[in-house]
Amino acid sequence: MKKIHESLIIFFKCNKSIQAINGLLIEADERNVDTKTLFYEILLQHIILESQVFRQEFEEYFFQRAEPFYRARVSSVKNCSKPLFRRINKWSQLRTFRNQVIAHPWRNSRGDFVFPDVHDYDVPRNAFDHVLLADYYGYIMNIVEQEFKLELKEALLIVKNRDRKNKPKKDYKYLEEDTDKLVYELNSMMVSENKRYELHIKQYELLNEKGGY
Repeated sequence: MKKIHESLIIFFKCNKSIQAINGLLIEADERNVDTKTLFYEILLQHIILESQVFRQEFEEYFFQRAEPFYRARVSSVKNCSKPLFRRINKWSQLRTFRNQVIAHPWRNSRGDFVFPDVHDYDVPRNAFDHVLLADYYGYIMNIVEQEFKLELKEALLIVKNRDRKNKPKKDYKYLEEDTDKLVYELNSMMVSENKRYELHIKQYELLNEKGGY
């Protein structure tokens, strides 16, 4: 896989997530969903997260790691995208918000506590702000797709045909016994600490290989 393919895969994945989440936000807005719900807040934050992954790849790796054969075309794409990034830059704390609130909550680079309040940052705050942000990245992706149409098709085929590692699934055959053991261990620790925390530990019913319990 070429380095140009790596960048195109990242752009495609990030933009796909951004546009899908943006669609959910628009639908939620049309249904008058309470914007203060955790579900709504998570969607808003995830758009910012994906947009910053896209941007980091675009600024730090797209040109620098691309094979020399592609660099002139990459440079053209970056230049043509500048008007869009100038508008994205009107939200001046996207990276700070991503670092302090989303990726490494809730501390700054010095380890100091920071409140995860969107109103403390110069970032998109409502559905329309995020529509704009998503649209700007959609336009950038459209430029990328038009310039690297063949290479993007190659990149997506690489993803589709790659050999997966297929890590083994967790075996929950003894989950019931382990849950009983967990209860015993928790109770023992509470007794040793002279504490009586009230916990309700769940028991789980799992399907067996034949589809039964």
